[in-house]
Amino acid sequence: MVAIVLYLVHAVYSPKIWAEPPELSGDTAFAYLQELVTRGNRYYAAPTRPDQIRYMQKTLADLGWKVSVQSFEALETQSQNIYTLSNIIAIDPQPHTRRIILGSHWDTRLWAEEDHNVFRRNTPITGANDGSSGVALIFAIAEYLKNHPLSHTAVDIVLFDGEEFGRPGKGGYCKGSEYFVQSMESVYPFQPSAVIVLDMIADSQLMLEQELYSIRNSPQLWTAVTPHLKAQQIPFSSVPKPIQDDQFPFRARNIPAILLIDLSYPHWHTHKDTLDKCDPKSMQRVGNGVLSWLRANDVTISPPQ
Repeated sequence: MVAIVLYLVHAVYSPKIWAEPPELSGDTAFAYLQELVTRGNRYYAAPTRPDQIRYMQKTLADLGWKVSVQSFEALETQSQNIYTLSNIIAIDPQPHTRRIILGSHWDTRLWAEEDHNVFRRNTPITGANDGSSGVALIFAIAEYLKNHPLSHTAVDIVLFDGEEFGRPGKGGYCKGSEYFVQSMESVYPFQPSAVIVLDMIADSQLMLEQELYSIRNSPQLWTAVTPHLKAQQIPFSSVPKPIQDDQFPFRARNIPAILLIDLSYPHWHTHKDTLDKCDPKSMQRVGNGVLSWLRANDVTISPPQ
């Protein structure tokens, strides 16, 4: 039994780099990004939100995932408004016992508190990189996996709502991932081996953070995944930084979860976070890094003879 457990740990967290990495198309990811942005804002109570939800559901369903929507209400404490939020949960139909969750938040920010124009700080932003790029890349990864399925690993997808729900210095972020983790038994009847959250990964000057919660709470997963990204010539920040994003709630269930994010993006939470600031090459590099790790860990669950 000990040998089997040790083998499984090695299988899930093996840092092996593939000699022939996947070839995900950055143009495919960028086309999904363009579609998301063109369809309109995804801030809370935006009139375009129902159409966006239908589009994301249909996209994942057409790619072969079994899709459901988990809706709930949340109070925004500063405005005292109650909003309906919706997580989009897509289950890989492959019956493999080893399961990985890819996640990203799909909501765009209702406030632009970092904008240089003080008169626009309480108006919604486009959120091309922040709120769209992670979703678009996951769609491209799902399309790749549909055509190149893994043999022993199921890749489930959760698009979280309400990551942008909070206010600076007042908390209230990550409502969707918190709700998902608290109610996993009713909507996700599996125990995932790992969770990877993508956020803000399309900056043309891409540099991923050494995210401190990921490093401290999921050191084996972090150590296994990051070499695959570095092999794509993606630099990481020199100073570790804690970022409370959708990876954070999973620690309550002792589920390994890491965040891949670029917080050096200069247009964060401003009205300049638009499509022209995003680069398909950055999306391709992150996507190939994630796929390389998925392939490296797609091994049989039986111990070697």
